[in-house]
Amino acid sequence: MTTQSQNTNGNNSSANSNEEVKFFDITTHASGYPRRAREIPVQKGSAYNRVDMGARFGRAGDLGYVNYDLKVSGQSVTEDYEKVTAAINSDDHEVVWCVTIGDAYPKPFTYKNGAKKGETGVTMMGRLLKIIWCSVDGELVVDNRRKLESVSDNDGQQDLPAEQPADQAESAQASPEPVAAADRTVD
Repeated sequence: MTTQSQNTNGNNSSANSNEEVKFFDITTHASGYPRRAREIPVQKGSAYNRVDMGARFGRAGDLGYVNYDLKVSGQSVTEDYEKVTAAINSDDHEVVWCVTIGDAYPKPFTYKNGAKKGETGVTMMGRLLKIIWCSVDGELVVDNRRKLESVSDNDGQQDLPAEQPADQAESAQASPEPVAAADRTVD
């Protein structure tokens, strides 16, 4: 939980505080396949980056996927994201990553193409807060696990995912054929 003070005119401040506002943060660690990295232009203000992700869950060999649409949030994650953007958008590379996602919520949509055309689906919207590690074609390109070892949450527990890139390679070998990028995207 994050606590922040707010004064009567609505500006955040630690001085002259009349009311305390509490925020409850939720974060998720997920590993999976990023896809469709893109820059979103806006009429007023700066453009921002978004990326879709098929986050995997379940037993190796019987994996399920949850679709995320993530806004890249923060300078540090943007720098790591830019290192792998070209590979994410390439059909010639397999990109697997483990990330921290914040403020996820479900958003319904309607399929516009394919066998599910006209049906309602759900994707999880959220913010990409951290790329913990990322491998491109089995080679580690981003590795922030050491940085996380020194960061603890409020309970003193380490904020590390259980999976390591080596585990990811074993999972991929134990699972059936990887889903083609075209099959993972929703149009």
